[in-house]
Amino acid sequence: MAAGQAMGFHGKLPGRGDFVRRRVSGDFLERWDPWLERCIHASRRALGDAWLDAYLTSPIWRFALGRGTCGGACTGVLMPSVDAVGRYYPLTLVRPLPGGSTLLTLPVEDSDWFETVEQLALSALEGGDDFDLGLFDQSVHDIGRKLAPRVTEETSRLLDPLRGPVRFRLQNLSDVMPALLTAQQALASGDQGFSLWWTEGSERIAPCLFMLGGLPQPEQFAAMIDGEWHRHGWDSRTVRWQAATSSAMDQAELVEVPLNLRSAAQTHVGKVRQINEDAWLDRPDLGLWAVADGVGGHDAGDVASRAVVDSLQQVRTGGELQERLAAAREMLRLTNEHLACAASRPDKPVRSASTVVALFAGGHECAWLWAGDSRLYRLRGGELTRCTRDHSLVQDMVDRGELQEAQAAGHPQANVITRAVGAAASLELEHRYSDLQPGDRYLLCSDGIHGAIEETVIARALRAESPQGAVDALTAAVLGGPAKDNCTAVAVFCD
Repeated sequence: MAAGQAMGFHGKLPGRGDFVRRRVSGDFLERWDPWLERCIHASRRALGDAWLDAYLTSPIWRFALGRGTCGGACTGVLMPSVDAVGRYYPLTLVRPLPGGSTLLTLPVEDSDWFETVEQLALSALEGGDDFDLGLFDQSVHDIGRKLAPRVTEETSRLLDPLRGPVRFRLQNLSDVMPALLTAQQALASGDQGFSLWWTEGSERIAPCLFMLGGLPQPEQFAAMIDGEWHRHGWDSRTVRWQAATSSAMDQAELVEVPLNLRSAAQTHVGKVRQINEDAWLDRPDLGLWAVADGVGGHDAGDVASRAVVDSLQQVRTGGELQERLAAAREMLRLTNEHLACAASRPDKPVRSASTVVALFAGGHECAWLWAGDSRLYRLRGGELTRCTRDHSLVQDMVDRGELQEAQAAGHPQANVITRAVGAAASLELEHRYSDLQPGDRYLLCSDGIHGAIEETVIARALRAESPQGAVDALTAAVLGGPAKDNCTAVAVFCD
């Protein structure tokens, strides 16, 4: 093992008005900085107005770069950051590695070190006015010296390019895994170098790893901040191992027990409206649930909401969550085009749009997407969490600090949404991923539910014995008041 290399950093810090650089070589920055600038530019172009939210919630990426990628071999972390005047640019903490370092063993053997580096990087964002650049600089330097990567002996030739059959002599069989990883690094090495990236994930991105020649293409970098891998040209594969056992009893003990998902839906026109413009989807057999709310003020909100749920039903069951989410996005994009065309035709145009929130379940994971102010809630361990952020004028005001959360519901423009299927030429959707746990209870609902009752009432309803009991309680609570809007609830219980 080798230790003692100095680590540095480069990028933006909240307490500074310009780039900050300490102990980062010009050879590294000559290639890294232009590449990162192109990535930021390309991702802004690809994501449009959704870029900032995706950037701010993107995960910290750990990386290891082979010799020739950005100068010498190095490793570190890349984290979204911002300077004192609001200019967004990532912060890079990077440590050079000695020659002969086996980069592919870093994620396994040095995970604790990377976790410490990530915590230090986050402290720079959270320090506020008390942030001490000198102390941060010293901490980066000290932590860098604690990394002791596995380094091959100079005479071993382990990392020489593989040309023809090669035998790896082992000290004992405990060397098999490091030897295999070293052989993979030798295969990956080339004139352009290679890079290895991995992350523990975020709300948008599941834990993952990838390796490629050189650095990621700027046009594909957007997936590293919004998690839409398929959309940005990535192939995805899931690491799963099939248990090999000697008996059917052993197999039964090792197989992951699938979760039982129970659900129910309820909709009501309310006390004022003549037409119910809400639509819903309750398909536990597909692992798919949705609520769509026709946008008020348009000609045919009920048509739009029905078109939304009909398009979601065309998403094929099975497969990876990411693939299903990508398919749902495509179906909704086509629906958006259809509604936009109907609104722009010269003969009898029909303006219609709809919000959407959809939940997808597979195995012990779930994902959801949404546009507008239809919401997803989760009750876990007795705590209610709002899993979606309204795309609305008042929510934007709350986010900017112009309005208190408690004032949002009663604001005169509380019903003005900023995203919907059919509302604009291009459709912007947000999504998130999460695990599924026994005892989880999810609620998809239109604003006729969450705009009419307190979240304490929602939490109490989700504690019902059954999903049907939950949606019945929610509907009764809404109808106990003015019920000026259509109200729709879909409850999903995870056993």
